[in-house]
Amino acid sequence: MDKPAVFIASSVEGLPVADAINLNLDHEMQCTLWRNGTFKLGSDALGDLVKKSSAVDFAIFVFSPDDISTIRDKAHVVARDNVVFELGLFIGALGKDRCYVVKPRGVDMHLPSDLAGVTTADFVADRPDGDVASALNAACKQIKDRVKELGMLPRSATGQRRPQGQHVANPPKYDLSDIDLAFLGQCAHAHVAYPQGRGYHQIANSITAPDYRIALSVVKLDRLGYIERTVEEVDRDTYYSYRATEAGLDAFIKYEERYAEIQEESDRASRNRRGYGGSSVPRSRPPTAPPVSKSFEDMDDDIPF
Repeated sequence: MDKPAVFIASSVEGLPVADAINLNLDHEMQCTLWRNGTFKLGSDALGDLVKKSSAVDFAIFVFSPDDISTIRDKAHVVARDNVVFELGLFIGALGKDRCYVVKPRGVDMHLPSDLAGVTTADFVADRPDGDVASALNAACKQIKDRVKELGMLPRSATGQRRPQGQHVANPPKYDLSDIDLAFLGQCAHAHVAYPQGRGYHQIANSITAPDYRIALSVVKLDRLGYIERTVEEVDRDTYYSYRATEAGLDAFIKYEERYAEIQEESDRASRNRRGYGGSSVPRSRPPTAPPVSKSFEDMDDDIPF
């Protein structure tokens, strides 16, 4: 069975605590310490961290009292700047519910106000026996319970529906085209009107665009986490149904005015194709059958005049 992937960050001074956290979580999780397998030789450290934030399900940050910072003329014990920065980076990728701070109990450490709401677990750092791993048992138990509750993050397009509201790690940044918005709009409609979503061909038939372009929109919207799909079966025919996710609904609301313009243009084009063209007098429809020939050659010789 796959284990949740966890990234553990700390300063050099906080490494003993990070090692002890790794020891406590090793059986239930796939842990990666920042010093092992994260930074490649000759690579960009920030780029490596961004990649790692897309490859894990949770992150733990050891806030050890490494530095003194003067804030409003008062000295405060603070964590190392790079650890705080990495926490912010991983919150952006995973969400604050999946990032945890571990800090020593009884130490008045200053935490940035932006970190309000981040789960913080503390431990006794000055145990007489020096057993850091045992000191972290309670903190790691809190983390285990939270990891079990939230589960692993989805990262690829599959036939399974993503749990509603589940965060997608580091979604790519794509500009939405008119076709993308048209497909997303149909999926938003399905979200409120069709519990199982709308079939792909139902949606595609309502959009005037080449098939490959609509398929590209589906891939793009799925990678952004804006739509989700389920496998449906009717009369032994299997097909995909789509509906908007919570993130997709937010995006749809953001582009509401642009979507309305797209729909107006589509309606005008549809009227033109039907022959109205904005005029009150419609064009005549083509005959449903060829006209009857009136030439003598077509008459039956046996019929008298």
